[in-house]
Amino acid sequence: MATKTKTRQRAGLTIDQLKGEALEAALEWGRERYEWDDMDSQQLSEQFQEVLDYEFGWPDMKVWWSLGYCQSDYVAIEGTVDFSDLCKKDEELQAKCKEMDLLAVFNDVNWDCPCSLRFSHDHYYAQKMDIDEPTYGWDGHPEHLQDAWESFTEWLNGRLKERLDAALSRLKKVGYAEIEYRWEDAYITDMLESNGDLFSPDGTEYDEEWEADDGEAEED
Repeated sequence: MATKTKTRQRAGLTIDQLKGEALEAALEWGRERYEWDDMDSQQLSEQFQEVLDYEFGWPDMKVWWSLGYCQSDYVAIEGTVDFSDLCKKDEELQAKCKEMDLLAVFNDVNWDCPCSLRFSHDHYYAQKMDIDEPTYGWDGHPEHLQDAWESFTEWLNGRLKERLDAALSRLKKVGYAEIEYRWEDAYITDMLESNGDLFSPDGTEYDEEWEADDGEAEED
């Protein structure tokens, strides 16, 4: 005759059932378990692109970044923006065009798109900005049209530098806020709950131990 000991499973605890030091231990485990990874970086890059598109009117930008709370942190963007897109989210630029009657200037020289803005960076990710102007169109047209364009581009350089600085500052703010949020108790708790993580009473990871049931045995 053989006997075997019956066993029972020790129930694991969810994050909302823990208190004090056990809760802190579980949260710390969660931070390591759900630390920042490549997918998070990709999602943040996409979020940066959305900010540039919807807040600044600069679609299809490629964003290079490194944010680790150190002196070498940077955000740099790369791509080309047409003049029509530049105007969409910039009321001051729209007002300037109207003030200088630039639409009439552009129509006179048959320019569908008078210029584009090109963003790039060097190998240290220092941001660069260039206005690509048409190299045609002035021959045979009144000199005052060229003067108007030159006056406008001088103003435009300064304005776009302001917008670029604002965009990079905005992206850094968004990036740091997202990174900080991933360390907050609320985010870690949500991740632990949504993934069904269980813990032992001391807050360590629940390992599905089996323990003997005292005094119980059954015969085969």
